[in-house]
Order: sequence, then structure tokens, then C-alpha cells
Amino acid sequence: MKTARRLDPAGLDRAVAVAREQVAAAEVPFAIVAVASGEQVALAEAIRGPAAAGVEPATICAIASITKPVVATAVMQLVAEGRVRLGDAIDRYVPELAAADRPTITLWHLLSHTSGLPDYDLGELLVSRPDRATLLQRIATAAGQQVTIEPWDYLFYAEKVRKERYDLDQNELKPYFELNNMIQAAFWTAGQLYGITFTEITGTVPVFHPDVRVWEVTEGDRHVGLFYGDYFARSGKRSGAWASTYRGHETFTGTERTPLSSNNNNFVKAGANEPTLISLDDAETLFHEFGHALHSLLSEVRYPGLSTTPRDYVELPSQVNEHWVLTRPVLDRFARHYQTKEPMPRALLDKVAASSKFNQGYITVEYLAAALVDMDMHTRAEPIADVAAFERESLARIGMPREIALRHRLPHFSHLFSSDSYSAGYYSYLWSEVMDADAWQAFEESGDVFDPTIARALREHILAPGNSSDRAEAYRRFRELIMSLEPRAPAPPP
Repeated sequence: MKTARRLDPAGLDRAVAVAREQVAAAEVPFAIVAVASGEQVALAEAIRGPAAAGVEPATICAIASITKPVVATAVMQLVAEGRVRLGDAIDRYVPELAAADRPTITLWHLLSHTSGLPDYDLGELLVSRPDRATLLQRIATAAGQQVTIEPWDYLFYAEKVRKERYDLDQNELKPYFELNNMIQAAFWTAGQLYGITFTEITGTVPVFHPDVRVWEVTEGDRHVGLFYGDYFARSGKRSGAWASTYRGHETFTGTERTPLSSNNNNFVKAGANEPTLISLDDAETLFHEFGHALHSLLSEVRYPGLSTTPRDYVELPSQVNEHWVLTRPVLDRFARHYQTKEPMPRALLDKVAASSKFNQGYITVEYLAAALVDMDMHTRAEPIADVAAFERESLARIGMPREIALRHRLPHFSHLFSSDSYSAGYYSYLWSEVMDADAWQAFEESGDVFDPTIARALREHILAPGNSSDRAEAYRRFRELIMSLEPRAPAPPP
């Protein structure tokens, strides 16, 4: 396993040189810096450390924005602090663009190279076409549809591109993701990793709605807690998906109190005797929320006040848990066609893998824009009198492309206002993604996605302690333990 090298000033200079060479050679419309994977983590440190001394923020921003999400949070922080506009990076690396075009591509270029659509790359269109045609407008025109692409049109045309480039229709996947099977898949995965068992006891304990199901969680003969599943949409239920902890783990009174944890979704219930089929995105959401539940159920904290972890850490257990959905052991056992009972064919899974980076530029920009507006709102001294005007000004400042709608309009941005949990903290999903990608890489490199040593370390350092120790230090201990293991053969493709 590689250890991350520290990126000294010479290394930073080398990255800058590579960026300049690529732009000069017109190999890419915007510099995609070829920084070795071992340097990415060090680069994140260098952005805020002495290695960046004397390097202007625009240079740091340009490099960081194109070295994958490892350092995107640091970029966002630079922008939120007002130290740099992402557009300044365009000024430095693509000076031939007319000034009027720069705001249009400011955020597009953050991760445009991960779109998976090289033939339709927005950067290439903006740089090379005199009329600065936008990505989706070109697609619509090619389809003979004389429309102006609005934000509400984007995903419709994006799905047309997905089908054209990858021959993948998301509806092809649904027959393989039957809800009950996916619930069992989540339970089975937890059993493989942590040795716990889920036994349904619905009807034996009180619930707040007839749709709610309940499972007792055990480890051998030991009672671990109860898990509640409220999976279906209904009138009066809030939208989205979330996890709740009705009671956390504690022992400080001398008696162990075990967790009561729940997952809540809004799947559309099928008719009588019909299976409830969900999308791949829904399946990943189910595993995501179940990761939160596992964080609660596997807690071993003594004091209830230490059960809640910092906001920029809390999404780690949930996001890393998503990765098991598309592993071959899970797919072969649980992702079976609801009619034929056959597992998902290799050819279909290959299409999913080939399109895995599709539309990631859009998704990342949409998310980051919401996170930056959150920061804008919570770092100002004056109250906001006109919410709509504030949104417009904030988005204009960061160069939000008009084709992308704000993910959450402020009046219903429940992450920020249902409690203070995510206030000035919506960025935490991306920061947690850095850690979850790193943790998942450990499983992949082990050759076993259920590697017992790594799973034990994940439970011991990440899930069980709550906030009883510094979470950054806990993650370092987890990763150092994994890096000390003997190298193993790479895992076969999922």
C-alpha cells in the first residue's frame, strides 16, 4: 500500500508546471493536473501549510480544484473566506477567454473533466465555439428540439446523453433492486463486517405508524439495540431520507442503555402483491442511512453527551457504507431480478461502472453551491431581509451556471433550519467523502471487501467511540493501522 508523500514546495511547483504545459499544449480545455495519488493528500495539507507560502491563492485554487474531491473542501474554504474567486483560476490558466465568459464557466470547471462526456465537454465548447454554446443546448439542438435549456430541463437531457453514450437506462436497474431484498442486503453486509444479526420483531413493540417495522439487533447472545424502519412515503411525512436515534448508548449510571435507532425513507409503496422496486440511487440512499444507524447501534460510549460526533465527521459512516451496494457478493445474493430471480448480469454492471463519473460535474457544482450559500449566510453580521436577493447575489459571486438550480432554496433548506446541526456545516458531506473514499480504498486494496481486520478497525476507531476521542486522530489511527498491514493482491472488479 502506498504511503502519502508530503508535497514540498518543489512538488507544488512541479504541479503548477504540469498545469501550464497541459494548457499550452491544448491537451485539455482547463488544466487537469496529473498529481500522483500519493501526493493528493499532501497537497490538501500544503494548501493551508508552509508549502503554499508565496504561492498566490489563484494558483492553489486552480490546482486543488482539479485533483479530485481530496482537496475540494479546502478550495471551498478559500472561496468562502473571500480570499479567491474560482474565476481567478480561469484568468490564470485560460487567459484567452473573453472576460464576459468567465463567470459562465467559473464553477463548471471545478469538476467538468469528471463529467464522463468528452464529446460534449462544456469547457471545450466555451473555449472553442464562437457562440459559446452550452452543453445541453447543443444536445437539444442536435435532437431537433428548438428549446432554450432551463435548469428544470437539465436532468431530462442529461439522461438522454447517458443512454446515448453508455446504453444505460436507469429503469433497466430497478427490476434488480427490490426493497425487501435491499433491506436484507444491508443487514447481511453488517453481519459480514461486524458480526451482528437483525431479527424482525414487528408487532411486539409499539410503533408510531403501521408501516414501521422493527428488528432486534444482537451480537451472539448479547442484545445490541432495536432498529426501526419507516420506508414508505405518506401524507404528512417530511420529504427526503434521514436517520434518527431515539436513544443512544450509555453506561454511566451503572446500567447499560442500548440504542434505539431508525431509518426513514420515502419510497413509493407498490400495490397489493406487487414488489416495491427502487432505483440504484435509492439503494445507495438506503445503505447510506443504514450507515448512520450502524454508527448509533455500534456505539460503546459511556456518557450520552459523547455520542454525537462533529458535523464534518458524521457523514463518514453513512457514506462509506454506500460502497457495498455494488459489490459482487451483495449483488449476487440480493440484486436479483424480481421475476427471473437471476443476478444482475456482468454486462449491465459494466455499464454502471463505465458511467460512474457521468454528470459528476453537475452533481458536485450543485452541492458546492448550496454549501457556499450556507457559508455566506452564516458568516455575515447583518440579518437577511430579502432571501431571494441574497440567493441571487451569493450565486452570482461564485459564478453559478444558470443551467443548474440551487439544490435547496433557503426557505426550505431543512438541513440548516430544522436544527443547527448543519448550519455553516453543509460542506461536511464533501469533507466526509474524502475520508470515506480513503477508507473504502483500504477494503479494495485488501482484496476482500469484507476484510475482517479492516472491519474490526473501522468499528473500533470510527464507529464505537462516538466523540470520546478526537475524531481526526481516530481516523489517523485507523488508517495507520491499515497501512501497517502486509500488502495484498488487488481486489477483482466488483
